[in-house]
Amino acid sequence: MRKLLSNIAGLCTGLSFFILYVGHLAIGILYLVAIAAALREGLGFNGFFSFFTAFFISYFPVIGFLAAMYAVISVWNWGWGMALIILLAPYLVTAVFWLSSLFFSFLSTVLAPNEPEPGDREAA
Repeated sequence: MRKLLSNIAGLCTGLSFFILYVGHLAIGILYLVAIAAALREGLGFNGFFSFFTAFFISYFPVIGFLAAMYAVISVWNWGWGMALIILLAPYLVTAVFWLSSLFFSFLSTVLAPNEPEPGDREAA
């Protein structure tokens, strides 16, 4: 039982890192496209210059997030709630998997603290 719970905790940890990596990449692309659209629509930049400037802005996490929030709300007419949920989705899902990993790790130590593993041999 302890080994199973420990394996589930490891799986949840691995999934959380995978979702964080892939989700951060996808959200970064969304930041880039949204900021480029806002620069093109709002300030009249051409395509290449808006993309280059958006790439620079989206590189910085807090500034990129705020600029993307402004862009998706003003240019794409998203609501505040939808923008927050979509732009923070990978981090929220990662938090859920990470907390479930902590929970299963805790269960593996509480439910069977001294249970020997199936392959372990007792010292004679």
